Amino acid sequence: MVDHKSERAVARCLGIHRNTVKKMRLFAAPPDYRQMPAPVSTTLAAFKVIINAILEADKQVHVKHRHTAVFIREQLRDENIER
Repeated sequence: MVDHKSERAVARCLGIHRNTVKKMRLFAAPPDYRQMPAPVSTTLAAFKVIINAILEADKQVHVKHRHTAVFIREQLRDENIER
């Protein structure tokens, strides 16, 4: 509490949420930001090698002749690679 005021009164005075005031009161310094690890897609993991090969090959052709995501999906489906 600041100057014997309640958290709600301090929040109203500062124009912030009272939960923010509570966090400020609990921590002398703000807690560090912890970045979550990137999610692992188990479904896509089996196809990453094939997709990356297609995309690498696309770098050699004209922009208008590159594969779209829909085409890559259909190609995987047609080759019975998709499960």
